[in-house]
Amino acid sequence: MRSLLLKKCLVSWGLIIIFSQWFGHNESSCLEKEREALLQLKDFFRFNLIGHASLRSWPETGDLDCCTWERVGCDATTGRVTDLGLDYIVYSPQRCLNASMFSPFEELVNLNLAQNSLSCFVEDGEFTKLKSLEVLDLSENPYGGHVSPSIGELSSLVALSLKKNNLTGILPSQAELCKLRNLKELDMSHNHLQGLIPPCMGNFTSLRLLDLSTNNFKGEISFIFPPLKSLEYIRLGNNNFQGKISFTYLANHSNLKLLEVLNNGDLEVEDEDDYSDWKNPNFQFEVLVLSGCQLNNKRGSKAPQFLRYQSKLKVLDMSHNNLRGGFPTWVVENNSQLMILNLRNNSFEEPLRLRPDLNTSDSVFWMDLSENQFSGKLQEDVGMVFPRMSYLNLSTNHFEGVFPSSFCNMSRLSQLDLSENYFGGEICDEVIPGCLSNLFELVLLSNAFRGEVFSAHFNMTNLAVLDLGDNMFLRPISSRGISRSDSLYYLDVSNNHFSGDLESWITNLTNMKTLFIQENTLNGHFPCDIPNMFLLDVSYNSLSGPIPSCKFNLQYVRAKSNQINGKIPETLLNSLTIHTLDMTENKLSGNLPPLIGAPNLRALLLGGNRLSGLLPNQLCALRELNMVDLSCNLFSGHIPKCINNITFGQPGLYNTIYDDVFSIWSSNEAEKGVVTYRNILFQVYDMTMTKQMNLFLVGMDFVTKKKVNSYKGDMVNYVSGLDLSCNSLGGEIPSELGEVKWIHALNLSHNQIIGQIPTSISGLRQLESLDLSYNNLSGSLPLGLVELNFLECFSVAYNNLSGSVPNVKDQFGTFEKNSYEGNPYLCGEQTGKNCSSRKNTDGDDDDDDDRMVETTSEKWYEEVDMSAFWVAYIIFFLGVFISSLCCLKFNENGWRLLWSHQQIFLDLGPTT
Repeated sequence: MRSLLLKKCLVSWGLIIIFSQWFGHNESSCLEKEREALLQLKDFFRFNLIGHASLRSWPETGDLDCCTWERVGCDATTGRVTDLGLDYIVYSPQRCLNASMFSPFEELVNLNLAQNSLSCFVEDGEFTKLKSLEVLDLSENPYGGHVSPSIGELSSLVALSLKKNNLTGILPSQAELCKLRNLKELDMSHNHLQGLIPPCMGNFTSLRLLDLSTNNFKGEISFIFPPLKSLEYIRLGNNNFQGKISFTYLANHSNLKLLEVLNNGDLEVEDEDDYSDWKNPNFQFEVLVLSGCQLNNKRGSKAPQFLRYQSKLKVLDMSHNNLRGGFPTWVVENNSQLMILNLRNNSFEEPLRLRPDLNTSDSVFWMDLSENQFSGKLQEDVGMVFPRMSYLNLSTNHFEGVFPSSFCNMSRLSQLDLSENYFGGEICDEVIPGCLSNLFELVLLSNAFRGEVFSAHFNMTNLAVLDLGDNMFLRPISSRGISRSDSLYYLDVSNNHFSGDLESWITNLTNMKTLFIQENTLNGHFPCDIPNMFLLDVSYNSLSGPIPSCKFNLQYVRAKSNQINGKIPETLLNSLTIHTLDMTENKLSGNLPPLIGAPNLRALLLGGNRLSGLLPNQLCALRELNMVDLSCNLFSGHIPKCINNITFGQPGLYNTIYDDVFSIWSSNEAEKGVVTYRNILFQVYDMTMTKQMNLFLVGMDFVTKKKVNSYKGDMVNYVSGLDLSCNSLGGEIPSELGEVKWIHALNLSHNQIIGQIPTSISGLRQLESLDLSYNNLSGSLPLGLVELNFLECFSVAYNNLSGSVPNVKDQFGTFEKNSYEGNPYLCGEQTGKNCSSRKNTDGDDDDDDDRMVETTSEKWYEEVDMSAFWVAYIIFFLGVFISSLCCLKFNENGWRLLWSHQQIFLDLGPTT
């Protein structure tokens, strides 16, 4: 009994010891070397930390158990660090990370360093020591370089993301890349990788996700599909792949959910005639993106027939394919979960007819049918067919008729674009203001709508963007109605028939950011009380009077072709915000105000006014200037020598301010992925609003190549020019002008410029238009002009140039005679004057000149009338003689002087 009791005690004590050790181990802190390594990482990430990711829970004293720290995960049994989520901490591009900092974490499984903007990454094979690493995410760290060959040593990798790393070159050789046989997810998208896809990638039989989009890969890609039967998500868009892809290659891929092959210029997607075996296909797409894929089949350019057997589509994009026929209603009918349908830029035609009893159309909330050939009236019950529609784009078709009242059934509609059609009539208050209260964006541009824009009952409080340009609205804008839309920040009512005073209603637009009201008949003065507005276009109206001297926050100002007079106030150009100023063709006068307070000014367009005085040297301080038009004014003086300080379009200095992309998916709608992709179905397909990208694109007119060209949006970044023509500028062309390397157009014509054309002009290798005509230039044409290979328009007409035109070469040989006319001493093939005959004529003239010099110096008197000479000589002699006698009468010693004068006159006589 005693022994039995002893045994029970021993067992009990043993269990107590075991459990105490087990619990003690779990309560102990992580390994000291791993804690020290984490503190080193904290020291690395301590600069430029974003507020919510400051690693403040990583203390150097106190809580020593690093397993409790944020962004750190440990194994429950061993206490070793297995997970490090260090994404989105550092945003400075001046940080260089050494992979050796992670070598202490020998059991690390997941490492996420995404979105830290690391500019340098020293690997040196240190990652190969992490034998347990399964997930490595280095995305959005633009450190550049090549894909490290040692990546193949991470044989345990299941997921690898090198997205947006600015990688170049080709993929590592087969022997290195093929070692990653356990990969399930591979993302190398948005880099600059090139070359062929290694055939060994066909051995990644466990691969679920393959994203090679937005690179420069080329060659065949079809070989990769048949063996990779585990694929669920494939993205190959925006590359240079070639050959053909047939849907039959995917017949055995039972897990396939997403396929994206858009924008591969030479890659053709084939559609078969016979899909009899596909009535019960092995896979059902959820996202299918075939934009710009040269969809081809034997029946002509029609929607792929295999889609008739797809029933789980959520996103379908067949835009930019030149597909024909009527609207594929069966796509909507067969897919009850369809949310997004994009058929933009095809050739679909016929009237759009949809059955209102479609029980599947309730799910569609984003549809783009723009840039097709749909015609006829839009069916009256269209709003009943798609009651959940949020975004609808029917622009650039041939629709006609009135605004359908059934749009009221689309109670969730936030964006509606009917622009560039033939809709007409008045828009009733009951339709838009009455029921579409959730509208955020309404675009009716280029139709034939008429009537009143904003009635007194207007109550669309959520409307932010309204584009009514190029219609037939006649009635004045109701300021009482428009003032109720507190959210309205973009309004375009250009090219209508509005009249009245501008100031009477613009002051009510307190939240307005952007206003396009050009090409109407508005009068009044240039507005002043617009504190929040940053873009204003009132061109082609009848505004008059001076510009008020008030504080402006405007960034873009266009007031072209009005009657505005007086001086330019300093407050307009001395603004830190001013970006573009276009006041051409007005009646402005006086000198240019100081410009040093406008460092961000990129376009200064003041041509066609009455401005005078000298060109200020302060103009050179505006380094970001891209376009300068001071033509047809009264400026005098010289061209500033500091003109080379202006960059005139040097690449890499400017960014488009507004480049908004609208994502229709919120994070809570996304499906869960397995490893690195948590919402793959929606993350890869962010829909870009068709009009949102163009809301803030400012147009500019600039004379290049002897014609007025209009530039809009991002094109302004790629066109630069200087126009000083039609003034009274004198002096010589400064040689420093040849240092403006990126200028595209230079016009100095119709001035009083003298001297020679500087040879430095030949350094303007991007020049497309050069006009130096109607000046007083002399000398010969620089030979280096023939190196201006982009030159399309050239004129030195009506100057005093001489010599021969440079040899005909490349682009320079295309200019005609009128480019050189008005220079009598200029010869060459293009002028119609033979330089060799001219040389002989010049030689004869030189001989005549020599003989003339000889006559003048040795026998000049042979050309003189000798009778007249002697008469004049005698009269002159008698006059001097009589004068001398008179002087001698008063001077007793004058006879000696008389004899001296007589001897002088005798010496003046001719010799024989």
